[in-house]
Amino acid sequence: MVPLGEEMSEEIFKLRKRNCQEHKGEMVKLYCYDCKTNMCSLCVALKHKQHNVAEISEAADKVGQDMDEQVKTISDCIININDLKHQWDAEKEKFLSESPKLEAAVKQSTEEKKKLLDDHAGNLLQELETVKLNFSKEVECNKDKLDMTAVAMQSYINYSQTVREKGNSSDITHAAGELCTRATSLLQTDVLTQNVQSPDVEFVPADLVGKDVNLVGRWSCGNGKGDLLTWL
Repeated sequence: MVPLGEEMSEEIFKLRKRNCQEHKGEMVKLYCYDCKTNMCSLCVALKHKQHNVAEISEAADKVGQDMDEQVKTISDCIININDLKHQWDAEKEKFLSESPKLEAAVKQSTEEKKKLLDDHAGNLLQELETVKLNFSKEVECNKDKLDMTAVAMQSYINYSQTVREKGNSSDITHAAGELCTRATSLLQTDVLTQNVQSPDVEFVPADLVGKDVNLVGRWSCGNGKGDLLTWL
């Protein structure tokens, strides 16, 4: 008897005897290589006549050598497992040590892109501010021209009415030709035929897949004046 949980001593292990599973009263003395099982003499005569059979002591030496080879192979595999674990630990340490550099590279690239975006956005806003300033000047200039044209027209009206009211027939016929030419000239003033229209400016976001150099976008002018640069 061996207490539960304790290993059997080598002496007791060797003294153990095994009964045949098929014939309970017989002791196993032979080993069948084909069936990989211990057996008694009756088993050989009944079920293992044509099988490769040997005495247990002889077979034990042979299969024991095989077991030793298997143990060595498994032991080598355990050594390899431990080596692989060390390799994984080394690779992990290597990657973790390089991660801060990768993070720094991402942050640096992000900051560079942010600065570039800010620069591009600043340029776009400056271009728009220039267009606003130039258009405001153009509006004031056109208003001044309109004011001067209105003054000239009012002067024409006043003079024509004076001739009509105070001049005699000779005065009227004398001034008629000049007044007609003046009226035609006033009515053909360029400022009267100029379209009153603000810049049709549109912001076109950058197509990051395309060939836009500006990462933010660009201005497009759709009022017939061509590119926004014509306003700058």
